[in-house]
Amino acid sequence: MKDVRPRFVNADLVIVSASDLGPLAEALAPALHRIATYRHRGLHHLRLELNLQPTSPDGAIRAFERVLTRLRPPVRRLWLKASRRDIDVGVEVPRSAATVVLAISDESVRRAGSLGARLVLTVYVRNGRGRRGLTSA
Repeated sequence: MKDVRPRFVNADLVIVSASDLGPLAEALAPALHRIATYRHRGLHHLRLELNLQPTSPDGAIRAFERVLTRLRPPVRRLWLKASRRDIDVGVEVPRSAATVVLAISDESVRRAGSLGARLVLTVYVRNGRGRRGLTSA
């Protein structure tokens, strides 16, 4: 059986914290736009996406690193205090895929680690009717 190379869709930054994340969202606004902001069980949740989506997961991780390392100290503390800091890489695969291989460079893994972020993979499976269904990986 042939390995399927997934198609990169996007990358999101997902942050969860006991602190209000509004100032962090505002500081990131020039390069990222807010997809969702909400509170759940006393925690603040923030999901952002790059305004200009790169063409690869490695490009997205580099872009997030550029933006996050430029944060001013008070806002950077909000990032560092967050209980969850994820770079969520979204890829799409055909429904018929038996095996999917996604390579993220060791440099990108180091970059994410230096930011204190986890790398998360979201796999969208094409359902054969032109729509994507969400399947976790």
